[in-house]
Amino acid sequence: MRLWGTQAEMQRQAETGLTDVERDNLEFMKGVKEKGGDGVIEITDEKGRKTMVLYPRKKGETGSVYISVLNQKGAFAMNLVSLGYAENYTSINWTAMNDAIATMDFKKIHPSSSFDVRIDQVVDDLATRENARQGGIAVYKKALSTAEQMKGFGEELTSAKLRAEAATIEKEKINGLSASEKLALL
Repeated sequence: MRLWGTQAEMQRQAETGLTDVERDNLEFMKGVKEKGGDGVIEITDEKGRKTMVLYPRKKGETGSVYISVLNQKGAFAMNLVSLGYAENYTSINWTAMNDAIATMDFKKIHPSSSFDVRIDQVVDDLATRENARQGGIAVYKKALSTAEQMKGFGEELTSAKLRAEAATIEKEKINGLSASEKLALL
């Protein structure tokens, strides 16, 4: 018996636990990692779900409080101003964040609106939570449905790759310094 449309989708979801959209998002993530190389940081949460973060901007750079995130639910921008800077994405419990994203219904809000995720919901470290500013992490759904939006994301991916390469070069330079040369940088 051949299944059509919704029936086929329901059978695939029952077999894999993923919708067609989620499978497509995971396939997109593979391509992003191939194109972005070290500019894409892969995270696997405690439930085995893949998340990718584009290499964040440094403190002081324009947009240094935002990170771009991909997971099976789609592409997102996250405002981490409450954690200080985008570099602090490592403080996030990605299992909890992915659970929070899974419950969000982005169809019910205006595209430029966001969902707030409470810091205590996704940050385990007590000291980080205490140092966090008021508010939560604003999560915005990224639209990647037009050629122009995809081009913008491609440019963002290229920038992340360049930031990762520059960080690697900087790290190699520092590792090559003597202790006294390192102290002189302080």
